[in-house]
Amino acid sequence: MLGLKKPGKQSKFRGPCQATNPIDRCWRCRGNWATGRKRLARCVQGFGWNTTGGLTDNFYVVTNGTDDDVVNPRPGTLRWGVIQN
Repeated sequence: MLGLKKPGKQSKFRGPCQATNPIDRCWRCRGNWATGRKRLARCVQGFGWNTTGGLTDNFYVVTNGTDDDVVNPRPGTLRWGVIQN
């Protein structure tokens, strides 16, 4: 059952945000999470914990889902975005 805990067991989730994973707890539990997405760069764990990509640079939004030209990818595709400086 949701919301019930065993007697004597303290819940590690307090407050209005009930995020169950550490990444969401790091940034999505904040009131301004939608405008503060760059905070995600500070929430990295595991293999990429020391990366800073996205912290100070611009966002790239994929607007084209096609991936049919490997040699000359079109602007707006993920393949085109990852080859940019």
